[in-house]
Amino acid sequence: MPIDGVKIKCIGTHYSQWEKSPLLSFSTKVDTETGEIKSQTKIAFYRGLYFLLIPSTISSEIHCIIRGSLPRYYNHGRNNAFDYTYDMLEETVNDLSIKFHLDINKAIIQHFEYGVNVECPITPKNAIQGIRAYQSDAFTNMKTDEVFSGKQIQKQEYRFKVYDKSLQIEKPELKLLRIEIAIKSRKKAAKYGIKNLSDLLDIGNLRKITPDLLQIWDDAIFYDKGMKWRQMTRKQKEKMLYYLDATNWIKFTRKQRSRAKSTFLELKEKFCSSTTQKEISNLISKKFQILEAKKGHALRNFKVENESQKRSRFTDLNKGVKRGQNQIENYKRVNVKKSDNTATRKCIVCGKDISDKRPDAMFCCKKHNNSYQAKRRRKKRRQLKSKELKDLSILLKHLENHNDLIKIKFSNRTRSISILSHKLKLSSKDITKISKVEVNDIVLTSYRARKLIKTIIKSIDHEPEPYKT
Repeated sequence: MPIDGVKIKCIGTHYSQWEKSPLLSFSTKVDTETGEIKSQTKIAFYRGLYFLLIPSTISSEIHCIIRGSLPRYYNHGRNNAFDYTYDMLEETVNDLSIKFHLDINKAIIQHFEYGVNVECPITPKNAIQGIRAYQSDAFTNMKTDEVFSGKQIQKQEYRFKVYDKSLQIEKPELKLLRIEIAIKSRKKAAKYGIKNLSDLLDIGNLRKITPDLLQIWDDAIFYDKGMKWRQMTRKQKEKMLYYLDATNWIKFTRKQRSRAKSTFLELKEKFCSSTTQKEISNLISKKFQILEAKKGHALRNFKVENESQKRSRFTDLNKGVKRGQNQIENYKRVNVKKSDNTATRKCIVCGKDISDKRPDAMFCCKKHNNSYQAKRRRKKRRQLKSKELKDLSILLKHLENHNDLIKIKFSNRTRSISILSHKLKLSSKDITKISKVEVNDIVLTSYRARKLIKTIIKSIDHEPEPYKT
């Protein structure tokens, strides 16, 4: 089903039922030095869902909240980059109600996300860059783990998002584009007939959201390629370039925006050969029809302890989805095999056919090679940062030892210096030029090296002096 992230207030569920559950292990924020409890909220994590026990601020009641991705829960906490059907949603809700004592007729839906993953006809990155504005709002960048992944618009009652889903599973060759509307207001959810958890199981309620999502996508100002600039007059070019600047749509009044959109569509219809926006719209409609269909396969994904808890109908995760995942996992063995010259080989970034290139080629162009290698380098930098942060933490815990030999390398000097830590004297200006520090076979770089030196100098308790060569 197109449902993804949810926030559920579990009315009718007592917090003690969760505390006694063997599946949940609750924790809270505690000051490691004093042992003081910093928060009364308790949190447990299980298969992609957060279970929260939050004390009420106006009574002695403790609220039971579930927050997270239902597809990820269904997929045993791995990822949610697959087609989540109605049968899967139904089985997930039934499983949650049994394991965690949910009354689906009382549990309130406070927030939910509704959307689909489509196989983009172009690269998701190009599709995301093509979307500019909707009504009086310009699309803004959104990030996943500090990495640009898509664009979004923020409204009071909802948020509309378009992002690259394949980045979350680090498989850009899948070209999965996620188009999603996140309903933040219970008032707006009520317009679709959704109030309680049981309302999500009514396909009729969910089908009311689909036209709104499609309307936002179809009415958005979108351009990716295919404009016949040479056939346009100077005035037409200036108008088109003006409309492609998303910030200009914020300045328009309602009447100006209506005229501008009419002119934009006329120019696009006359001079643009791209049909990407329409193609993606058709893919969205088809995907909704597929996901909303009840297929009724036998359940094999969830385990039940009692015969009375068994459910009879279910769309197995292994049907279709797992087969596709196995094809991607075997991609390099099939498509990038040096000795197999007859196999159809594709670029691992965009999926373009590269059978005409040399047998060991993996990319269709230098640009895709560079972007792929840049992602690899970024990943290595993050791993190095994580390792050095742990090493820095270890060194900072043993600052009482001032007899360690420290090797320091400065960014503006060709040689390193070695000095005992208790003799370390550097000015703040010299510290800013430190690029690398080595202590007891532990190497730190960047700001982590500078932080260590600053802390050592501070612990020695003397005024820093400029280092003299």
